[in-house]
Amino acid sequence: MLVTTILNNKTILVVEDEQNLLEAIERKLKKENVNVLTAKTGEEALAALEKQIADCKLSDTVFLGGYKKDAQTLLKAFDIFT
Repeated sequence: MLVTTILNNKTILVVEDEQNLLEAIERKLKKENVNVLTAKTGEEALAALEKQIADCKLSDTVFLGGYKKDAQTLLKAFDIFT
């Protein structure tokens, strides 16, 4: 699969507030040899990015309780750390 080839041995930050979905995404990506950082909140995502640089980020649009400013802060932080 092309996506798998592109992401092989890359690190993805997955931000998802629903635990079951977060775990399912993490399992699938790890099966494809993708390194996965996980976070349930914007604060956790920022902390994860401070510890390790991610090549890509995956998040839903309401993970921060609908606070657009926090989502923008996360995206800016990702750009700073990468």
